[in-house]
Amino acid sequence: MCVRMIRRVNDEEGIKLFKKEENSNSTPVEQACEQIINCLVENVLRIEEHSAEAGTKQKCNVQFTTCFNTLYLFCKVKPELLIPDANTIQPYLNIKCSVSIRDEVFDVMLYFIRHEDEEVKHKALAGLGFFVMREYEYMLGQDIRELYIDLLTRKEAPVKMRCQVLRNMLMYLMEEEARMIKADQESTLVLQIKAMTGIKMSYRLQKILQQDPSEPIRGIRTDDDNIISLNSFIYSLIRSNRGQRRAMLQSLLNMFDETGKAMLSELIYMADNMAFLPYKVQDEPLYIIHQIDIIVSVSGSNILQSYKEVFFPGAADDDRAKLEDDDDEELNTLLERMPEDTTALPNLFMMSQGCILLLMLKQHLKELYRFTDSKIHRYSPTEQAKVWDKPLNRKAKMTFNPSQAMDLVREGTQDLPQDDDTKTKLIQGYLDVSALC
Repeated sequence: MCVRMIRRVNDEEGIKLFKKEENSNSTPVEQACEQIINCLVENVLRIEEHSAEAGTKQKCNVQFTTCFNTLYLFCKVKPELLIPDANTIQPYLNIKCSVSIRDEVFDVMLYFIRHEDEEVKHKALAGLGFFVMREYEYMLGQDIRELYIDLLTRKEAPVKMRCQVLRNMLMYLMEEEARMIKADQESTLVLQIKAMTGIKMSYRLQKILQQDPSEPIRGIRTDDDNIISLNSFIYSLIRSNRGQRRAMLQSLLNMFDETGKAMLSELIYMADNMAFLPYKVQDEPLYIIHQIDIIVSVSGSNILQSYKEVFFPGAADDDRAKLEDDDDEELNTLLERMPEDTTALPNLFMMSQGCILLLMLKQHLKELYRFTDSKIHRYSPTEQAKVWDKPLNRKAKMTFNPSQAMDLVREGTQDLPQDDDTKTKLIQGYLDVSALC
């Protein structure tokens, strides 16, 4: 009887047959089944003891799977047979047997990506893209990161492989965004943080892809003569919710304050995106303009005050105001007042670029959507949504070109020479901020 059971132990139909035989002579059949189940459970415990031995992990995984598949067949036909061993089996039920099988698939794909045949490498890379789209934790690992960066930055890498990396990343990001929206439909704060994280990561990606590191990284692309924000898709996911879109826009605008935490190249990238996000109603760009006025009023005044403390230490406001009547006279006077220690001026000059960028963005949005000064002054973000939810009229073929900021990025962040041209530039920065405030 036991021999017949062992021969049929992986045959579900065979076990069902013995279930029928049980009706006529249940005791021998049950005893045989119990003996086999006990043997399988003992085998599981024995496998676990030996699983830590080097070189046996893969073999042990196969044995584990075989034992539990067999126990599953017994349980499917007569579950009560496994009751005596329930406490022993229970801890193993939480084991994800697919982990090792997934690791093996991942390793195989990486192996074939290094194959000498270009077609094999490309197909393996495409397969890897579909794999990490579902098994997202692999995308955050060191292997994937190093592989993708190498293919994107190495000049000898085939164009076909580079394009496939970008397709893989696009599929992964779209899957993650869809998963994020589904999971965070009721969490504005979490969604805002993830959206901002995605935008900042997009800047880092563009920085990796940038061919000329001396050129500023732009946050826009041209599609059929239309200029589009690189982060249009992220914004389109949340723009229908006024609270969520305002939270995201406010986070972008907060990067431009006078603290100077963000690099100028990153501010250009963010300004590019805000200049061409897919706005649909008047409330969206008008909210940005309204917030720009507030930020420039506060940050600009702080920067201006810091400038005045450098050029006019201890002077009264009336004395400072006397210089404002004639720009040429002011420039010459400031050159004479240039302190010996000018280390504070370059920092103030760079900090002021955030305010200048915001004002350029404001002027761009004003012209792009044909807003009058009267409409801008009438706008209030606290009014009911329907008041400003009117469709936008967008002017065609408008560009956004913050040339001064881009020139500064091209020049680099090295120490400025102590010559007259540099001094004039630094003083002109003060005059620009003074004119804005």
